[in-house]
Amino acid sequence: MFKKILRIPYSYGAMAFIAIFLGLSIGGYPRYSDEITMISLLIIMSLSTREVKFKKLRGLKKHLGDFLTVFLLNYGLLSLTLVSLSYLLFDDIQLIQGMVVFAVVPSAIAVIPFTSMLEGDTELSLVSSALLYLSSLIIAPTVLLLLFGQEVGIWPILRNLIILIVVPAIFSRFLLKIGYEEKEHDQVIVNTGFFLIILGAVGANRDLFFTETGLLVPILFIAAVRSIGLASLVHYGGTKMDIQSKKLRSYALFTTLKNGGLAIILATSLFGAKASFPIVLGFVFDPILVVYLKDFLYKHS
Repeated sequence: MFKKILRIPYSYGAMAFIAIFLGLSIGGYPRYSDEITMISLLIIMSLSTREVKFKKLRGLKKHLGDFLTVFLLNYGLLSLTLVSLSYLLFDDIQLIQGMVVFAVVPSAIAVIPFTSMLEGDTELSLVSSALLYLSSLIIAPTVLLLLFGQEVGIWPILRNLIILIVVPAIFSRFLLKIGYEEKEHDQVIVNTGFFLIILGAVGANRDLFFTETGLLVPILFIAAVRSIGLASLVHYGGTKMDIQSKKLRSYALFTTLKNGGLAIILATSLFGAKASFPIVLGFVFDPILVVYLKDFLYKHS
């Protein structure tokens, strides 16, 4: 029993659920919430983007076909699903803005370790992740400016993207340069970072959980469609099309996972805490998605 407790920090799902519980019970941080969240994500991104091998982009030609598929799945199918459902199910503009932010951020860095866990195409995931993050530096500000430019302006968007994508990417190269490879403890650090981000975001939206309970069902519905629904669609559709199994596993991950931590900070800084509410609640389905992929879709593969 004691050993299981000690393993909790190694489990993203357990840390996420504890953060949600504490956020609902005691609220968020009394002060410095933005700073705590920003620093946490900077650390997470710096450690996680070490897995993204930008050097592999030198052999870009052989990966262009796979990246085009990944791009269409992540920024096409997934993003359009998020935006369409948010406009369909929400009347509150802040919630819609939050989901649009979620739609324009790149895939979660977790795609890479999850690809290894599911025995997918690791090189495809590494190269496509690098290209998606580079693409997001153009896509995110362009879409946000077109839809909400009069409210936010270009500099706040670019500033956040530079701080949260470019700076960690550069620092991650420094970590590789000095030979930092403490991967087991990294999982604890990353999970603790997500714990702090989720705790702060849930705490900031604590009143919404209890006063606007009517929002919970549509938000969880979107999260279920985004995760279980799209994963199933890509898996069974790809199987019918005889797509190679290893590639299909990577495609399923890119179709379902966005960088939620980045989206929370962008949504909160640009549109207020309420904009992060649907993103935070959607975190509930990420551990469920991993179990679904590992123990159901690809259990016997």
